[in-house]
Amino acid sequence: MLLRAIIFLLEVVRMGYRVYVVNPLWNKPRLRKEVQRIYAGRQLPFDRSYFHRIYYHLLLSSVTNMWFSTLRGKRETNKEIIAAAYLGASTPLYDDLYDESDYNRQDVQRLIAQGNAEGFGIIAALGIEFYQELLTYLHRPETFANYLERVAIAQDNSKAQVGKEILSEEAIRKITYDKGGYSIALYRSVLNHEMKPGEDQAVYDLGCMIQLTNDLFDLRKDHMNGQQTLVTATDDINKVRKEYLALLRKTIQSFNVLEYSKWSQKRFVLQLMLIVGRGMVCLDQLARVQKKYGQFDASLMLRSESVCDMEKPINLIRSFWYSVLDPDRLS
Repeated sequence: MLLRAIIFLLEVVRMGYRVYVVNPLWNKPRLRKEVQRIYAGRQLPFDRSYFHRIYYHLLLSSVTNMWFSTLRGKRETNKEIIAAAYLGASTPLYDDLYDESDYNRQDVQRLIAQGNAEGFGIIAALGIEFYQELLTYLHRPETFANYLERVAIAQDNSKAQVGKEILSEEAIRKITYDKGGYSIALYRSVLNHEMKPGEDQAVYDLGCMIQLTNDLFDLRKDHMNGQQTLVTATDDINKVRKEYLALLRKTIQSFNVLEYSKWSQKRFVLQLMLIVGRGMVCLDQLARVQKKYGQFDASLMLRSESVCDMEKPINLIRSFWYSVLDPDRLS
């Protein structure tokens, strides 16, 4: 347990260095300069709040890149780092074209094929610029294009989550898992090395778990928006907890059988547990709220009950504790 905690702390330091030193000092100024140039070209004032949203997704992409480079036992090349940065920056733009502008897959494909955003809004302009830059850094553009198409189909299907039709649990699960699974596979595709046999399924499993983690933290927002997720639609948060832990174990098993070194696999899992620890803290909070009301119903919850604040010291401590535990001991 002590050795695991020490190794885990070292991985936290590595990840912290990437998030709080490398990205702010290198990626953020470069990204800001490019975003400001595109806004100026449209004669629009620079939107700081939207820039921060773009940068947040860049950080997530950077962390994902770090996971997969850790797994292979080799640090990213400069081209891989830049590709991940452009992909991360493009993610919220791509999402907003679907969600805010109500584009469908064919609309986005036409925009990409056109190669410029003339006649479209600033979000499309940013997206096209980043996408074109990203393409110049890809080692396997065909693989990237394949996963981008799968993400697009998942995005189209996810529109059914907001609507009058009540979806079945299985339908919600399929939408949720495809959205998360193919998104993480898209992030994986910007690295140069080929996938090992079975890695595509392992990456998909990882994406499912990350998407479910996101849905836990987005409970209030999704409820307010009428979004059907496995969390908003459940009548018992303990069912979600059971599914979450099953996904975690399936994901770890999927990666542990791949042809990577055992040491790299161990480090990869410890990095992954940083996300899992946060998810477990959120599940604990929602379980306490369910016990308070005698049922799981987001409409009954106060904002402080349905939103898990990970800046609270007690939540950070709990998250750390979960992160250093052996995954098989979680329940």
